[in-house]
Amino acid sequence: MPTLLDVLYPWPVVSTLALNLGVGDLLQLSRVNSAYRAVLHGFPRPERHDSNRHDSASVRVRPDIFVGHHQSSYWKNLKSTAQMSCAEPHHRRGYRAELCRYCSFPICDACVVRESFDQVTSAWRTRTRHLCVSCWADGTPHQNRTYSGPPAETTPYTFAPGEGDFCQCTAADGWICAECRRKQCTDVGEQRERCFAEGCQNKAGIEKERRSVCLWCDLPCINRAPLNIAAATLSTRMELVGDMARSSSM
Repeated sequence: MPTLLDVLYPWPVVSTLALNLGVGDLLQLSRVNSAYRAVLHGFPRPERHDSNRHDSASVRVRPDIFVGHHQSSYWKNLKSTAQMSCAEPHHRRGYRAELCRYCSFPICDACVVRESFDQVTSAWRTRTRHLCVSCWADGTPHQNRTYSGPPAETTPYTFAPGEGDFCQCTAADGWICAECRRKQCTDVGEQRERCFAEGCQNKAGIEKERRSVCLWCDLPCINRAPLNIAAATLSTRMELVGDMARSSSM
């Protein structure tokens, strides 16, 4: 007897189904297991995998599940036919929906604003984590990095401003669903004391604020001076320029 997976393989069937589903429902269906992910992304069916195996071969990333290649044209076309409706469980109202930066589930502007007002902790201020000196120099990715494409070649973070890409996120970029926001804003202090790089258990170390990465864009952050210090520095420099101008006019 044909299974649901067999029914979903023909494009006319799955595209018709997507018309009657929300983007969040389609995402949920694609994450049931690797077989559903394959059929909805246009990949070949993955090989049968014995979940009871724990040898070294089973620990490696399986090539048949195409990690990092989830933005296939098949999936994009399928997702574009689904309804872009808010997937928040407690959604009340709101019209403009966009995808959560972390889980990609759609959330509307009203739910984003309501969640921001309900929480004391700022998503913008808690979006960074710190790395130890060794991981910063090696360019080790942080633990919560996103896979928007195939894993890129690892490059050190220790480059001068102007030589590489730095975080340019603003508070408006924090389009995050309620569940992902809670995860980001929980145990921030404890997580910032330790290196947040993959596979590292060391402490972040002294001057850890100078080795910060953004959880939203996965890029290093420029260590800017606080606003009051920057303003005081600018005022001092302006006074010095004024003194020099007066001295030259005498």
